[in-house]
Amino acid sequence: MTSWENMGLRILAQYVRRKAQATPDPASASYYDQTLRVDGQGIIPRSEPKYCVQITIKDDPQQYRFPVPAEFNKQRYFVIKEDALPVKIPYDADVKISIMETDRKGERVLAQSPLRYRTI
Repeated sequence: MTSWENMGLRILAQYVRRKAQATPDPASASYYDQTLRVDGQGIIPRSEPKYCVQITIKDDPQQYRFPVPAEFNKQRYFVIKEDALPVKIPYDADVKISIMETDRKGERVLAQSPLRYRTI
């Protein structure tokens, strides 16, 4: 059990940076493939237009949102490549990920946690 789980927090999202070959030539330089993995199992029942993920970066006044993709319905989590995100997330930045629900009464935060970083 991690320290976040001890405090009652659940890590919703993980920003994964993978080292990958740009070409099959081993002498070529490698680069990082970055993805955001969001776990919504037990928080939202399925992918619907009323659910979205919000990214809040410290020292950035904007809040970036994107819908929960249909991939969530099969796996209970989804992975988005860095270039498909609404904002470029700097590695090791102070970022909060929220799962939001919008209905006729307004918006509410279903779950929120800091972003966890990992390099593979």
